[in-house]
Amino acid sequence: MSSDLPGEPVKPSPRNGRTVSFRSILLAVILGLILASSISTTWFGANGLGTVIRTLLGRQIETTLDAVTGRVEDLFEPSDRLLHTFSKRVRNGTFSVTDPLNIARNFSETLEFEEGIKGIYFGYADGSLAGAWQDHGQSVLIVSSPNGGPWQEWKQDPEGNLVPFVRDSVPASFDARERIWFQLAKAHDGLAWSPPYEFAGEGHGLSVSEAVRSADGTLIGVVTVDFLLKDVTDYLESLKQQYKGDTLVFSIRGNILASPKDLDSDPIVEHIREKIEGQDAWQKIRREGGHFVTDFTVNGQAYIAGVRGASVPGDLDCVSAIIFSRSQAFGPLLDIIYHGILTALVALILSLAAGFLLAGRIATPLKSLAAAVARIGRFDLTQNPMPRSTVREIRALSDSIELMRTGLRSFSHYVPVDLVRDLVQGGGVAALGGERRNISIMFCDLAGFTSYAENIAPEKAVEILTGYFEDFGGAIDGNDGVIDKFLGDGMMAIFNAPNRIEAPAAAACRAALQGISAMGSRDGGFTVRVGLHCGECLVGNVGTETRFTYTAIGDCVNLASRLEGMCVKLAGVGS
Repeated sequence: MSSDLPGEPVKPSPRNGRTVSFRSILLAVILGLILASSISTTWFGANGLGTVIRTLLGRQIETTLDAVTGRVEDLFEPSDRLLHTFSKRVRNGTFSVTDPLNIARNFSETLEFEEGIKGIYFGYADGSLAGAWQDHGQSVLIVSSPNGGPWQEWKQDPEGNLVPFVRDSVPASFDARERIWFQLAKAHDGLAWSPPYEFAGEGHGLSVSEAVRSADGTLIGVVTVDFLLKDVTDYLESLKQQYKGDTLVFSIRGNILASPKDLDSDPIVEHIREKIEGQDAWQKIRREGGHFVTDFTVNGQAYIAGVRGASVPGDLDCVSAIIFSRSQAFGPLLDIIYHGILTALVALILSLAAGFLLAGRIATPLKSLAAAVARIGRFDLTQNPMPRSTVREIRALSDSIELMRTGLRSFSHYVPVDLVRDLVQGGGVAALGGERRNISIMFCDLAGFTSYAENIAPEKAVEILTGYFEDFGGAIDGNDGVIDKFLGDGMMAIFNAPNRIEAPAAAACRAALQGISAMGSRDGGFTVRVGLHCGECLVGNVGTETRFTYTAIGDCVNLASRLEGMCVKLAGVGS
């Protein structure tokens, strides 16, 4: 069947490509917000922690370098003063070197007031030696003979008397001219530092020496000061426990002066040694504010090292260094970042699950409401339950749609449902006007009901009319007819409008016979008069601009009405 309803065409809304479900949008929004917040929080947190750790690490490097450098400078500071003072006194004659034992006594007294010095010696040009060294806080005087003769050692008792000092290993002969400190000082002007070497049974140490010459340049001898590096090494060991990094003391020539462990062949130390062995290493340290920090990789492990120069007299050019493993320095940060990412992933999964459930709680009822609205749009007003939701707005929308459907269902009792449905489905707007069409018209009413109704209660009259209308209305609907209007105790129906049907005349006859048969089974004995006719009429909307009705107009309609009025009673059945 098809219908041709008068109306104004409505242009469909433009479609902008593919559509996306509300659930997908909601999940995307939730995922985006979670990812944005998680990533930004993790990044800002990691960046902030990284800045803090780098700042703390920089301060720790500076603090450690300050401590180590200060210790080295304090240790080596007396050398310049002692050597220059002794050399000056020898050259101007205020200190006689003709009595080696007297020199040894003077050096012994000096050791009592100087901390960190292992020994002070004077090597004569003839190879003999006079000096003093510390043995567990007590001075030992030493004097050797010229040209490699044997040496002797004494300690002083509380009264100042010399008591021979005996130890296990004493060289049978000793020539000061063969010692490295003597040779370096003889070849240099000013202070000369020896490389680290093993002191006799005392561990590694350094010697700084200065040649003493007469006015004509003749060598009188060499004065030297010994430093035991164990003091610095012990101090570095305490720093390692405090700062969790390896601290070292180098000379600019690459020699390790002190270290808490044997690092001489360590590849990490080799890298630092290469750094400070360069020609511009010392200038670089000076140029960069006294220290510099370098990153490097050894055997796949990343390290950070800080290097600072120490102000030491002479040509020692001493530097201190601290080395950190990057994993040690940034391990806590990496752990925080790892746990932050793990927590963010867990939160993301949980949030996605919660978002999926939330989207379902919102999208499912919205989808059902959309389907209900679509059915209402087709004027399908069947009583389907509306979805319920705990979301206030969705519940309000559901109640509003239900209220709209109820109102339309009530409205459908006043107008032909098929007419409205076809109008809605056609996408048009009802307008005045009509068309000519061959239709069948039915008029029917209850004979004698008007006088009968005057003598009964209104409720009873309505009850009888309701039964009559239901019988004939059902018959008309069952044969694809449309009730045009109710006329008191009668009605008008048309067939083949607004929907076109096959054989409208036959359909009208069947509807009349079915309605009369149904009324015959009811109590009351009322006769139904029916008038039928078919022909061309004008069907469409008639009325005003603000209110009109769908009906049929023409001679065929008038004739059908007259035929219904002319019916006579035949065997109790209207014809």
